[in-house]
Amino acid sequence: MLTDDQVAQVQRGMARGKYNLLIGAGVSRDSMTGAGTGVIGAEELRIRLCDLKGLNAGSSLSRAASYLSAKEVAEHLTAPFRNCKPGPTVLSITDWVWSQIFTLNIDDALENAYRESAGTRRQYAIPINYSRPYETFRQLNGVPIIHLHGFVQEPDTQYVFSTKDYGKALGDLCAWMHVLSQLIETEPFIISGTSLTEPDLEFYLSKRAAGAKLRARGPSFLIEPYPDAGTELDCERFGLTLVESNLSDFLSYLKEEIGESPDVSEIVTPSSKLEYRKAPDTFTEVAFYSDFDLVSEKISGSPEPDSDHSFFFGRPPTWSNIVNKVDVILKEQLRLKDPAYDWYAKPISSRILVGIGQPGAGKTTTLKRVAAELSDEFDNVFYLKSQDGLDTQSDIAFLDSLEKPSILCVDNIAERADNIQAILDGLSDTTKILVVGVERNYRQRHLESVFDDGQMDLVRLGFWTREERLRLIESFQTAGLVGQEEALKSPLSYVKVIEKAPAAEAVCMILNDFRPLRNIVASLWGDSNSDQRTAYLVAALAHFCQPQGVRFAIASAAAKHDDITRLVGDSESPLPLTEHADDHAFILPLNAVVASRLVEMTGKEMTHRLLDAFIGLGKALAPYVTRLTIVQQTAEARLAGRLFNVEDIVRPLLGDQWDTFFEEVKPTWKWNSRYWEQRALGMAVVDLPLAVQYGRHALAIEDHPFPKTTLAKLLFQQVIEQPGLAGPTEFDEAMNLCRDAFRLEKDDGRKPSKVPYFVFFGGVKSYFESGGCLSRRQRLLVDKACSDATTTFPRENSFFEFADYYKAKFADRQSTDERDPA
Repeated sequence: MLTDDQVAQVQRGMARGKYNLLIGAGVSRDSMTGAGTGVIGAEELRIRLCDLKGLNAGSSLSRAASYLSAKEVAEHLTAPFRNCKPGPTVLSITDWVWSQIFTLNIDDALENAYRESAGTRRQYAIPINYSRPYETFRQLNGVPIIHLHGFVQEPDTQYVFSTKDYGKALGDLCAWMHVLSQLIETEPFIISGTSLTEPDLEFYLSKRAAGAKLRARGPSFLIEPYPDAGTELDCERFGLTLVESNLSDFLSYLKEEIGESPDVSEIVTPSSKLEYRKAPDTFTEVAFYSDFDLVSEKISGSPEPDSDHSFFFGRPPTWSNIVNKVDVILKEQLRLKDPAYDWYAKPISSRILVGIGQPGAGKTTTLKRVAAELSDEFDNVFYLKSQDGLDTQSDIAFLDSLEKPSILCVDNIAERADNIQAILDGLSDTTKILVVGVERNYRQRHLESVFDDGQMDLVRLGFWTREERLRLIESFQTAGLVGQEEALKSPLSYVKVIEKAPAAEAVCMILNDFRPLRNIVASLWGDSNSDQRTAYLVAALAHFCQPQGVRFAIASAAAKHDDITRLVGDSESPLPLTEHADDHAFILPLNAVVASRLVEMTGKEMTHRLLDAFIGLGKALAPYVTRLTIVQQTAEARLAGRLFNVEDIVRPLLGDQWDTFFEEVKPTWKWNSRYWEQRALGMAVVDLPLAVQYGRHALAIEDHPFPKTTLAKLLFQQVIEQPGLAGPTEFDEAMNLCRDAFRLEKDDGRKPSKVPYFVFFGGVKSYFESGGCLSRRQRLLVDKACSDATTTFPRENSFFEFADYYKAKFADRQSTDERDPA
């Protein structure tokens, strides 16, 4: 059926649970209804409904279904397809580990197959109707089965049979439909039970037309037992490999060719066995190893050098690069490694050690090098691999089960600070861990707002000695990548040229005849065509916001053409992209410094181009961000949080065009309180009353500490800057909003944030300095806030400074209103 190369690719994909399944009515034809008759297909259903409604025999299924009454829907659609007895085809699906299953069927045969095969199935089923908000399922234990046309187990939700129904679902931003349309372009799929004639299937497959086969993530197949010439043309058009078979026989063939599917624990957990106080259950173990890699296992499994030179062009290192010492080993790495050794010798308490440096300073390489060397000495060294939020409860349970102390290595630690803090807070008193992380220097303030000062130590990274820079040039000489003749003859004389450049910038200069970075970036931009520039900017902007990059499917949707596919892995391109070293579903620019400079340059000189990238990325992210994924802290939710950060990202990059971005993406983001918060903060610079109204709108959408704090900040600002429009009433409202934010965060059970206190104390201080006075109730509120803040955050000096300031100020100025309105 398949070529040897195709079998090998499928084996790699299936063995890692990377294949998705898209099925139609054909896969249920050998199942039985609850009444004991065979499950009918779409054509037989169409004929029955046409007879029922007295329609012309040639009428479509969508037309016939649109005339059904609620009672007829229950009798002729829900009842016949409910409580189905699974047949051989759907039962064969349960023998494999799937990434996701999308189905055009409304029946429950597949769910019942998973229930009946509990002893042999590889996963359990997670049924999802198309109307359900999008969420992620990171663990392979469960497979989501997404019913795109409705599900008989949720009969109150309308079935999707007509083009009109389908259009309405898309218009209502049915996230699962949009996500499938993106995934099917970039992820490997097996499609079966459909002839590709469904109206929505054309939408899902249309983006595969040109670039689908360029991605080396495994071929996609259409399994069709009776193809015709049109089927072959469709497969050619959509980049699918046609297999003349039914699904059951095809899966049996795969089993013969590549063997039984491994179970989830074999895919996810390492073969190395650690020492446990009490061995964790399988679910906890799988959940932990879905978040973290055991470094010793990655090291032992990566002995061979990489066949390409991507690391030399700026890509973060793979474990193979680290094992083969392709990187330059630095003296400053001891500043992370030595404290880790000291801690492990006497792990009295859990600690956090963070190396910070400017973008492109080589932080990721340093962290992986340190992790590798620590794993040579200690068993329990783990490296965070998950791009999404962590399963903190399972991670806590696993770490508590270990006999020895553990070291967790975390790249871009600011993105995971809340998760890491939750793990630290949840560990038993006898469990000790050291967190070793790296982060960009401008995220230091965020780290300090989450971690206690006494718990975290900071180490400055980015200093290279002259000898180390010389070794860097010599490593490029060895790889045959130095194009400057004089540098080949006298590399030492060129050390001075790169002595002040961060590592990634130095790499870029070596590859480009040691020219200044700005000249290099301008040249690379000039050597690219318009579509390549647009595609690259999308990935560069995502990386600028979030260092781990963006999911390929989202970048492709944002760029709206195939050039982003062609840029991935093409080091010959002027503006190449690469896959994330630890998660190939994510892409990022090959050289981080080039990407950052290009984003900044286009923001200043070609704002309209960067604005298009903002809008494209904002719209492509929208289906992936829901209230559930925000709680889950998925990669997409975190990226959106940064992309919409008006003070740090949007205004600095887009200038006067910042609100154009917000207005363009409004239709898909107006439900989101964070969108209105950030728009309010941006508007505060130009129209403060409108900003306050945006802040009130955000709070109306969601009663949460964040919008309360934002509105309080805006009201404090308005009281000070526009006393004619706002006064004591608004000041009192702002104080009460902060008080409510304090309470909500405390009631939520999580560690409180410092931010509401910063806003509260800053607002009160500004009010004092503008001549304002406090009532007795307001003084009591400030007293309590000072007490709570200094108790909860005993190492935050600014809170103690405000408390001292407040006491001194109050001694000088008594309130003119001694009444207690409360």
